[in-house]
Amino acid sequence: MFKKAAFVTTLAVVMTSAIFGASVALADGGDSLIPVYTEGNGWADCFADGRLNSCDLLAPLGIYVTRETTLDVDANGVPAWNDDGTPAYKDVVTGIELWGAASGYANETKILSMSVEDIQAAVAAGNGADVILAKNDGYTFGYSASGYFWVTAPDGYSFVWEGADLLG
Repeated sequence: MFKKAAFVTTLAVVMTSAIFGASVALADGGDSLIPVYTEGNGWADCFADGRLNSCDLLAPLGIYVTRETTLDVDANGVPAWNDDGTPAYKDVVTGIELWGAASGYANETKILSMSVEDIQAAVAAGNGADVILAKNDGYTFGYSASGYFWVTAPDGYSFVWEGADLLG
C-alpha cells in the first residue's frame, strides 16, 4: 500500500511540475522541452526557449539574456567578411529580461528588463559591494561582489549564475 501511495504522490508531483512549470514564462509562446545532460545530475527535461534557468521546471519565471545580431566590424569600423564573400555578423548581448507571473496579469508578462549599459553602470556605482539592479512586483535582480548575478521571486525562489557576458 505504501509503494502505491508513494507512486501516486510522485506521479502527481511530476504531472503538476510539467503542467505548471511548463506554463510559466515561455516568452516565445512555446511549450517544448528537450533532454539536457548536466554533469553530476544526468539527463533532465529542460525548456527549449533559451532561458538561463531552463532546467528548473518549477521556476516562477524565465530569465533571458537578450541578444542582437549586428554587422561585425573591426576596430576602425570596417565591416568584416566571411570567406565566401558575405558580410560577417555577430551576436551581441544587449541585456536581461525576466518573464513570469506578475500580479494583475492573467498570463505571463515581462516582469523587468535591463540593458547591459544600465547593468554595468549600476555594478560600477556599487563600488565593489553587492547591489540590487532592479525590482518589480516582488522580483529582484541583483549582482554580488563575488561575481554572480541573482534573481529572487516573491515565493522564495532564487537563481544564481555567473554572467560575465552582462558585464562586457
